[in-house]
Amino acid sequence: MYTPEQLLATQKEQVDAFIKLSQKSFAQVEKLVEHNLNTIKSTLEESGERLKEAMNVKDVQELASFSSGLLQPTIEKAVAYNRALYQMSTEASTDASKIAEENIAKLNKSVATAVETMSKNAPAGSESIVALMKSSVSAANNAFDSVSKAAKQAAEATEANLNAAANATIKAASAASAAAAKGGKKVA
Repeated sequence: MYTPEQLLATQKEQVDAFIKLSQKSFAQVEKLVEHNLNTIKSTLEESGERLKEAMNVKDVQELASFSSGLLQPTIEKAVAYNRALYQMSTEASTDASKIAEENIAKLNKSVATAVETMSKNAPAGSESIVALMKSSVSAANNAFDSVSKAAKQAAEATEANLNAAANATIKAASAASAAAAKGGKKVA
């Protein structure tokens, strides 16, 4: 079936795929660490600024105005942070899927070649077994394609739902912030 050279070539392809996946994964971890460090840095800077502003509040009206102004930006930043995390996760998943699909395509080609070679060398009377093997390979490929398409559709639907939820959260925060700002003005 397989010659030693073919086995070595297959192993080399698998090692190359592993290295490629490892490099892509490490790049995603680097992005995540950089994103988290930038978020921490900006949060610390903004917290310091807000603390300075809070120290200058002189009455209840200013306090209400100040506190209502904190909600909206905080929620927007949390949503943006989570969107960035989701994007990084999606990129990592897409990279892994591409590598897996490439390897599965190569494997399918290899199996098809092996079945074809076997069918040419099969003894007389084994046509039904060869046809069954070809049919099984075809059915497995079709099943993989169906599952792959369903997974992609599910990922797209999830992304749309997350975007809708994020937008609804920002809208609700805006409304709450506006209501709080109006309530703070009535207190004075």
